[in-house]
Amino acid sequence: AGGVWKEIALIKHNNVVFSGGAFLRVIEKLRELSDPNGSAPVFSAKLSLLYPGTSINPHTGPSNARLRAHLCVQLGAAPGGKLIVAGEERGWKAGEAFVFDDSFEHEVVYGV
Repeated sequence: AGGVWKEIALIKHNNVVFSGGAFLRVIEKLRELSDPNGSAPVFSAKLSLLYPGTSINPHTGPSNARLRAHLCVQLGAAPGGKLIVAGEERGWKAGEAFVFDDSFEHEVVYGV
């Protein structure tokens, strides 16, 4: 692994931890996605910023009870940004989202 990866946590363990400025609308939208009965809340949400030349080593989540959703908000100029899940490569496109099982091995490579 190498490069620069920065994160801003918005929701941790179903608790809002950062809601300043423009992020308030993001959190409101995430809450709207939650089941009104509270059985499927957005448990965790964060924004990540990856700089060109960044890679994140292959890893897995702690169980298959969690799904990860990735939404590319903005794509930088460096080519080759991709997420590899269970050996399947997926490039990012601004405005497009995808979901995967966090228990599958996954890694990130961006402009490396």
